[in-house]
Amino acid sequence: MAKPGYEIIIKPLSEEDGGGFVAFVPDLTGCLGDGATPKEALDDVMHAISSWTAAQKRAKRKMPVPGSALARKAAARGKTGSGNFWLDLDEPPKPARVKRAA
Repeated sequence: MAKPGYEIIIKPLSEEDGGGFVAFVPDLTGCLGDGATPKEALDDVMHAISSWTAAQKRAKRKMPVPGSALARKAAARGKTGSGNFWLDLDEPPKPARVKRAA
């Protein structure tokens, strides 16, 4: 099972992206899961965390410190936080439209 302390963020996917939810672990680059419900996304990302950490061990790579990615972001924003699970059900931000020069 996954090491305790890694933040998991769950966000809804737009209908354009297939709907459902995505769960990701900022400390573990590329480690994510998805599902039709937040629970399914969480279950999927927990499996992904186990696979991700096993691959790191096989490659003899150092594991990231839990909270390191969020700590860097919080420090950049001047904020602090605690806890090790976030559930964000707000609509994800829409990408900005870029006008091309004529």
